[in-house]
Amino acid sequence: MAPARRRRRSRRRSEQYRFAIAAAGVLLLLAGAWLWRNRAEVLPWLAPVAIAAAVLAVALVWLTRRLRDARLRRYLADHADLGFVDGLTGPAFELHVAMLLRRDGCTRVAVIGKAGDGGVDITGRTPGGVPFAVQCKLWKRPVPPKEIRDFQGVLATTHRGHAGVFVASGGFTAAARTAAGHSVLILVDRERLARWMSGKAPLRLPHAAAGAD
Repeated sequence: MAPARRRRRSRRRSEQYRFAIAAAGVLLLLAGAWLWRNRAEVLPWLAPVAIAAAVLAVALVWLTRRLRDARLRRYLADHADLGFVDGLTGPAFELHVAMLLRRDGCTRVAVIGKAGDGGVDITGRTPGGVPFAVQCKLWKRPVPPKEIRDFQGVLATTHRGHAGVFVASGGFTAAARTAAGHSVLILVDRERLARWMSGKAPLRLPHAAAGAD
């Protein structure tokens, strides 16, 4: 589907969600006003009304989440090329990776990267509940083995029990791949990042954490 057509379709869907949320809110306000004016007569029906209100609240939360997810997917679909990534700053790249993780069903995704972060830029949980830690490098050159060993050290100490993901826009040297060995650490190089962003090859996160007993 062409990007312009996809955007129009996504906008129509977003408008439908917004209309449904606004309509539900108006109905809720009207119902509340009517109940207040007729509170003596409707007191026996208070429990059913409360249940209906709870159901409506759940529906509103569901619609809101659907709208948020639709916006996230639309944004990522419109920025699914490596040229966009190459123009980002380091912090913006971390946010972009975090959005990809949320799109793929990860929960508790938080960007924590800062000076002295020990190499961990993002944390969260896989759809299966496994905690993970991510390091992001927006480099033009490949990541050397020292960065891999340092990150493995973090996973074995301060983030023990976390699965590890290393995302490098410039890829990894052969020595870095050798340093990663057969550990649970997932290496996302430039080619893999492109496939992940396109949605054609979602990141396969591990079912077990690195360093777990």
